[in-house]
Amino acid sequence: MYVKLSVSTFLIFAGIVAPPGATPAAKVARVLLQVTGMGFGIYCVAAIGLFLAGVCVRVRGRMTGDPAGRAGHDRATGDHP
Repeated sequence: MYVKLSVSTFLIFAGIVAPPGATPAAKVARVLLQVTGMGFGIYCVAAIGLFLAGVCVRVRGRMTGDPAGRAGHDRATGDHP
């Protein structure tokens, strides 16, 4: 009995038989994972930077004598320190 294989079936079997990393899809997936990892690293650095900036602002405010840690113009009362 003759069975005609389609191109997609051939590609599926070629992917199964091919060693890992030899297919173009594996290379594309590896590049996408690296880009995603770099993006997550940038996100973490930005989050840590914003956290440290907030801590510095609070410490600087407490060193100036403001008990709430907010040195500067008070919007509620309009008072200046």
